[in-house]
Amino acid sequence: MQLLSFFKLQGLSQEEAKDRIYLVDSQGLIFDSRGPMAEHKKCKSILASRATLTYDPCDVDFSRNDYSGPALTNLTEIIELVRPTALFGLSTIKVVIPACLIWICS
Repeated sequence: MQLLSFFKLQGLSQEEAKDRIYLVDSQGLIFDSRGPMAEHKKCKSILASRATLTYDPCDVDFSRNDYSGPALTNLTEIIELVRPTALFGLSTIKVVIPACLIWICS
């Protein structure tokens, strides 16, 4: 959500900001026609109180609606399609983004 907020601070609408974000999970690019997304992979805002931790669904769905081709599970293919300017490896798996993929982005 911080990346979305950053884009909005730069003057983009929420929809324009969302369109600049592509999410990839262990099954590949997340897009609408891939099928239903597991509940824990949907965008959530975490609201923490002292005694409990509760989840409040946010109003942003990051599943791509502009891609309907075959499932993209290979990170190299996804990078070639998206041509990102930044990659964020947010995983518990060590070295998710190999150095050779960084060269593809440039």
